[in-house]
Amino acid sequence: MIWVIAGTEKGRVLIEKLLASDYNVLATTATTYGGSLIIPDKNLHMKDTPLDKSEMTKLALELKVRLIIDASHPYSEEVKKNALHVSETIGIPLLELGRFPVNVPGSLEFNSYSDAADYLSGREGNVLLTIGSKNIRYFRETEKQKIFARVLPLDSSLALCAQSGFLPERIIAMKHTFSVDFEKALIREFDIKYLVTKESGAEGGVVEKAEAASQSGVVIIVIRRPVRETENIFYNIDELILRAGEIIHG
Repeated sequence: MIWVIAGTEKGRVLIEKLLASDYNVLATTATTYGGSLIIPDKNLHMKDTPLDKSEMTKLALELKVRLIIDASHPYSEEVKKNALHVSETIGIPLLELGRFPVNVPGSLEFNSYSDAADYLSGREGNVLLTIGSKNIRYFRETEKQKIFARVLPLDSSLALCAQSGFLPERIIAMKHTFSVDFEKALIREFDIKYLVTKESGAEGGVVEKAEAASQSGVVIIVIRRPVRETENIFYNIDELILRAGEIIHG
């Protein structure tokens, strides 16, 4: 059994390719929505609820997992720590499906959401947050700015927005990565002066956001990606599957 910690489009492609190669796959996602995007298969075992370290360890033992592949979002730090814990505790090999970093010329980079929020709190001009819903709590409007949050159209995301004090008129609930023209239209519609994003790779729409911001004279603020100190990161799915085969059949 190969365990894929999923939740991204690239992770779903990996799962489909592993199943097509006749591997038995355990796929886990943190949300029911994420799980619903994965196509059912006779060789697929699906779990679509959040798991802590002890639950992950128990699951790996119960299903006799022989390899863990972390295909979670680059900013899913807790998930990655838990996967490493399971790997080291049970002695299961751990590989990671990564995303190539994207350089954003002219951007302002910060190591944390709180640092970016502190910088913006003294600025004038509207802000567009494209960082998901989990960390928008760090950002607060001032008299000189409005803050808009673009989040997934899920009940959980909207609940986090409400908990963070965002009024409905400040919430843009949409899914997908968007074209440069669409990003520019959104910037224009809400008179955005600052756009905040994570460096989530090309898959996360960073290229389009950066281009739209550049063309619109908007300052783009990037939350730096957490540093990953591991040699087992693969950026190519086919190369990762080859390595997985060596581990499973070796």
